[in-house]
Amino acid sequence: HKFVKALNRFYLETSELYEEDFSWKGFDWLVPDDNNQNVLVFRRMDKSGGELIYAVNFSPNNQDNYSIGVDGKEYEEVFSTDWEEFGGSGIRNGKVVAEKTKFKGKESKLTIKIPALSGVFLKNKSIEIRLD
Repeated sequence: HKFVKALNRFYLETSELYEEDFSWKGFDWLVPDDNNQNVLVFRRMDKSGGELIYAVNFSPNNQDNYSIGVDGKEYEEVFSTDWEEFGGSGIRNGKVVAEKTKFKGKESKLTIKIPALSGVFLKNKSIEIRLD
């Protein structure tokens, strides 16, 4: 109950998850095909330029140094299914700074922790929000 309540609140407060829901402007695959490690990563964007990355680990093994190609510089974990208050292990990323080196077609490389059987949301903190 506590998890579903928090997830619903997170959804309602996070415009990246719903504003561009019916347009490809709001969605981009970052890692669509890592079947070896059972990981998928995509990003969602809102109308004002906000960006949210979602990384999900379907494996029973933690991914302690998982690298993703990104265009941003600084990210912060804003929600995780693995937080202790939801019965998880409590592995957290906090603030993470991307390494300025091209990686998988993007400007930078972001290395994060993705707990086993969990999903992690990271908000791009380096985007200047546009008001259209």
